[in-house]
Amino acid sequence: MSGLKALHLLYSGSEKGGAQRVAIDCALHNPNLYTSTVRSGSLIKFLQERSLRSMGFNKLIFHHRFDVIFCSDPRALLFSFFCLRSVLSKKFLILHSDKLIRHKFIITSFCRLFFVRCVCTTKTQLNAFESSLISTSLVRIVDIPTMKNPVKRTQNILYFGRFDKIKNLQEIIEIFTNARKKINTLKLTLVGSGNEILFHNKGVEIIYDWMSRDELEKIMQNSSFIVNATNHEGFSLQIMEGISNGLFPLVKSKGLINNYNLPEECKLNVENILKAIDLNESDWNKFVTNFQKSLYIYLKDTIHIKEYVKFEIQGNSADK
Repeated sequence: MSGLKALHLLYSGSEKGGAQRVAIDCALHNPNLYTSTVRSGSLIKFLQERSLRSMGFNKLIFHHRFDVIFCSDPRALLFSFFCLRSVLSKKFLILHSDKLIRHKFIITSFCRLFFVRCVCTTKTQLNAFESSLISTSLVRIVDIPTMKNPVKRTQNILYFGRFDKIKNLQEIIEIFTNARKKINTLKLTLVGSGNEILFHNKGVEIIYDWMSRDELEKIMQNSSFIVNATNHEGFSLQIMEGISNGLFPLVKSKGLINNYNLPEECKLNVENILKAIDLNESDWNKFVTNFQKSLYIYLKDTIHIKEYVKFEIQGNSADK
């Protein structure tokens, strides 16, 4: 490595967010990568417990120099310039927000000015930025999953992930409640944690806890639908997990529907929830299988971000 140092800088140190999951994955598969956060949190402790390379942000400002810096969001990119000895480092901005990115013009102008490469984790972000930035790449944040046959048909709907306002969970509950007036055997299960307070309705089970993969798969075996109500998200981890386990996705009209030309049956509203449930067994199996194929095609055309990071580190090392 000839003295090359690479850093993954995050703004927030929470262990549970998407950016943090990416950081953990990159750290596990790139032993020469250091990780730091501007704000303190459990992520650094998690990395230290596993003997992975982590560093306090205050130490970076004056004492260490990095040749390559991967920044988890625009705030982290801005703070990377506080690392005085790394001002001339090659920088990458990783965009994996599940909301419409604000101040796009400012971000793109900043990236052009400082020759920052943009790395997008959803097709939504790629479409928004590729025409504006000097250099833009599309990556995936999970391994390509093994697709499973559609699970046994039930009337159970599942959401798992953060309980945050941006996820529109209350909207999911309201849509479900209206649909349950016509089919009273519907069940909605919400699994996760966060700041949003959710109101219990009949037929809604809320599990305020993060669950292991095995525990989630057991719930998936008794569910047939995976639901997501965000407005600007691509194939999220949640949707990918659900489809790869044979669940039928119910999503908003933006994001997945527009970008991947998904059928109207998976659009999240009362009419289409009922229509999806009323699909005969043959059509239901066909839709799930088609979604799995769409997911696979999307994933196989992208490089995993942990491999992307490794490639860029090795490429810069070869340049030295």
